[in-house]
Amino acid sequence: MPGSPHVNTLEMSFVEVPPGEFLMGRSPKESSMDRTNAGVHKVVIETCFLIGTHLVTNEQWSRLMDPPAMKRNHPKFPVIMVSFNDVMEFLQRLNEKEDTAAYRLPTDTEWEYACRAGSKDTFCFGNSRSMLDDYCWHENNSKGSIHEVCKKRPNDWGLYDMHGNVGEWCADVWHETYNDAPADQWAWMETSTGEYRRVRRGGSSFVIPDYCTSAARHRHSPDDRLMDVGLKVVKEL
Repeated sequence: MPGSPHVNTLEMSFVEVPPGEFLMGRSPKESSMDRTNAGVHKVVIETCFLIGTHLVTNEQWSRLMDPPAMKRNHPKFPVIMVSFNDVMEFLQRLNEKEDTAAYRLPTDTEWEYACRAGSKDTFCFGNSRSMLDDYCWHENNSKGSIHEVCKKRPNDWGLYDMHGNVGEWCADVWHETYNDAPADQWAWMETSTGEYRRVRRGGSSFVIPDYCTSAARHRHSPDDRLMDVGLKVVKEL
């Protein structure tokens, strides 16, 4: 189980994620659930870490950065239209403000481990899509809009909007499959193909439920600014 919440000077709340191991990726029973097929591999999380309980909001972002172009300027909505490169600048400023070097993006592995919260199923709550509306904003219930954070149920580790609302940048360089993937929690940066796109995790208000699973993965150029991609923050302990 995760530890007690932590809060920083930007009023960003974090939950401590415990060490453990899990099978990362999409099982054969999920073969029709999303458009990626990276395979499954065992991963060991050796080091606990903190992860934001919810997506970084417009209010939190604007304390360190110029407001980005966005569809809605509600302070409690997740920040969107921020590129991977924008996020790197935000994290640098956050580290400077907090006088640390501990803040960063989650890795692909850490994100899925935190999303699952101990679950081995298609979603953090099980396999039934009939419960998805309780946890996730997606194409069928969002009315074509993103929404204020923390308005759906959290997973068992107290994390909100992992399956939807907006997707989240991760640290890793994109790999099509998990062949030769590291078996630890750290970002997979090596590439023999010259790939430069970055991993995006989580569904969004604009995608169908099949693309909101715990294992679903997508990729974007680090320069892309998208209407349905924001971020959660990790802090190393």
